[in-house]
Order: sequence, then C-alpha cells, then structure tokens
Amino acid sequence: MTKTAVLFPPFLVNIQPGAYRDLYDRYSCIREKFEEASDALGVDLRKTFFSDDEKKVNHGPSARSSIITISTAIFEMVKDRFPQGDYYLGLSLGQLCAAHASECYSFADMIRMVYKMAFMEYKAFHGSNYGVYFYYNTDSRWLLQTMEKLMDEGHYLKPCAFMADSQMLVTGDIEGLEKLNQKVSDHGGLGIINPNGFPAHCPLMQDVKEDFKRSVIDPLTIEAPRVPLVCNYTAEILTTSEEVRTGLIEQYTSPVLWRQSMERLHKEGVQNVVIIGPGNMIFKSMAYLPYSFNILTYLNLEELERSQAG
Repeated sequence: MTKTAVLFPPFLVNIQPGAYRDLYDRYSCIREKFEEASDALGVDLRKTFFSDDEKKVNHGPSARSSIITISTAIFEMVKDRFPQGDYYLGLSLGQLCAAHASECYSFADMIRMVYKMAFMEYKAFHGSNYGVYFYYNTDSRWLLQTMEKLMDEGHYLKPCAFMADSQMLVTGDIEGLEKLNQKVSDHGGLGIINPNGFPAHCPLMQDVKEDFKRSVIDPLTIEAPRVPLVCNYTAEILTTSEEVRTGLIEQYTSPVLWRQSMERLHKEGVQNVVIIGPGNMIFKSMAYLPYSFNILTYLNLEELERSQAG
C-alpha cells in the first residue's frame, strides 16, 4: 500500500510586508482562522502581520502565530484532496502544527503556545549577540569540523538543523557565524543569515525550555496523535501522548534531524509527500536528498487555485 507523509513549514526567514495577503483576501477560511487565532490571543494578528512596517510583520509572537494560522488553514482546506497521511512531521515550529493536525490539542491551545514561546525567547535573547545562519552547498562533515576549530577559538557554534548532506542551519554568536560564513564562502558554499533569528535548537535554550515546560506544556492536555508523528530531533515514530509531550519540550535544545527524518520516511515505505505552506524551504531541501518522493505542494495562492481547478 502506498504511504503518504504530510510536512508542515518552519518559521520563515524574513517576511516582506504584504506577503500572503493574497491568500487572506482570496479565502474566507484563512480570514476566519485569523479571527479565531486573534480571539484566542486577545490580539489582532491581522493588524501586525499585514502591516506595512517590516519590523512589525516579523515581530516573533505575531509572525510565528500568523504562519501557524496560515499553515493550519491551508491544511484544513486541502486535506480532503489527497489520501489521509500515514505520518505527520514539521520542521521546527511546524512540528507544533503537525501535532495539532493529528488532533493532539486544539487550535486555540496551539496558537497560545506559539505566542507564549515567542515571547519567552524574545525576553531571553532580544539584543543578544546570537543568531542563525543557513549554509548551502557545503559538506556537513567539513562544516562540523570547521565549527569545532572556531569553537576552540572561543566562539559558540552549534548545529541547529541538518537539512541535507550539503545543507545545515547553524546557531551561535554572530562573530563566529560570520567567520564561519567566510570559510564556507572560501570553500565554495553559501551562507544566509536569518535577520530575525534567536538561538534555536541548542543548549542555549535550556532556561527557555524549562519555562516552556513548566508554564505551557505541563498544564496542557495532550492527546495521542490520530496520525503518527515523526519526531524531528530523533527521527523516531511518536504514537503516544507522552511521546508527543516529550518531543515538544526536548526539541528546544536538540538540533533538528530533518535529513534523518526524511530517511526514516523513506525506510517506512513513504512514497508520497504533501508539503503544506507557506514558504518553500522544505520543498527546496527535498532536491538535495539521496532519494526521491512523489511531491505535492500547497505553498501559495497559485498552487491552491490550481488544485481547486484540477
């Protein structure tokens, strides 16, 4: 039997004013989902996310909550257009959306979780000297060795996400990241900074993780997933509520094993992958994997309208 996996997106690198306004204007279900999210938060997400001010658009609490809102609305729009998924998985923030899609908790609980997470991280790291770079076209083993040498010089550099053998997100101090970027460039690769990025998926997040567990996850009712999840930092299959609970907590300080998670899907016999938008980071990374899937994407207005017409 053919198996299908559904993948959910991370927080996007830098959102431009007006982005995704076409989706909001075109589909009532997206407008309704924004209203539902705003009611749950007591904050008008539309006012900030669709602002003309780029800083307001990318402000963590509202930006992350808005991306999660759009992802959820798109999933609800299209989930009857493809076979029910055998596995759900999200990259970083997308794992929260995957767990909601698998009915582990309500949309209101998810949106409050995302909003509070972003405020915790903002409080802990706003104005700090840490960030995130995405390195392309660079062998991961060479990159890790180069990071070790820079850490011996006193810099803080940790893998944030292993996307493919030649793609990695790295978190660390800005000076160290910039030195690493120069070495990557000299080696024939490319590095792109996330201008809105705090440290992510690394031990620096330990205090935030403990606060998140205590104030958000411990009081939250989490159900067993209706569709199994793939844990994005172990590539293991999650089928119980306690496994999901642990996964949400521990991903805070653990690098995302995205390449390994895709390998797990391949080993489980998954042939079809559905990628939910917005954003194309996941879709682009699929081209660098050593195996292929039949890929169906719902990333933007054009693709949603094409699927409706078909």
